[in-house]
Amino acid sequence: MNKRNLVCVLLAAAVLFVCLSAGSNPATAEEKEAWKNLAQKLGDDFVEFGALAQMMKAYFELGEVATGKGDFQKAIGYFEEVLAREEKLLSYNVPDPMRKEIKMILTEVYGRVAGAYVQSGDLEKAEKFLSSILKRDDLEPQQKAKLNMHLANFYRHTKQFDKAEGALLKVIEINKRILENTPDWDSSPIKKKY
Repeated sequence: MNKRNLVCVLLAAAVLFVCLSAGSNPATAEEKEAWKNLAQKLGDDFVEFGALAQMMKAYFELGEVATGKGDFQKAIGYFEEVLAREEKLLSYNVPDPMRKEIKMILTEVYGRVAGAYVQSGDLEKAEKFLSSILKRDDLEPQQKAKLNMHLANFYRHTKQFDKAEGALLKVIEINKRILENTPDWDSSPIKKKY
């Protein structure tokens, strides 16, 4: 790898981390090493991966700006630009922990789309959007829990309290299963509180 490519890879790594972690920097040596290993693993694809992540972050921020201005249809369009690139971003051979983190970030985008529909007054589209996402087979359990939380907030906002309660009970059920499958959970002092 020549010097220019190395600089591009390092820049992409820095950009990607900022994009995917909402502005925080790697705090530990392990995190820094993980990014270095990812750059080596992806090789030339790492620059493309970083550029794609940065573009998605820019669309997300444009959606946030449009939401702040009250232009919810424009916000939805920008958030949908992020989601249109979801499959491509997830197609890269990245480690499972990073893939899960990317999916959780995308879950926040799903919530923003639904929120923009609610704020624009299109409650039917908000509910259909969240319900359709929840039917996907490729969701991580943490994503399902977060999406059910978004759905519960929607139902609470629309005063459908029984449905909100049902969605929140699903959040609890999913998280209990996650905890049951967590190594060393049985010996954890936190478990005693639950």
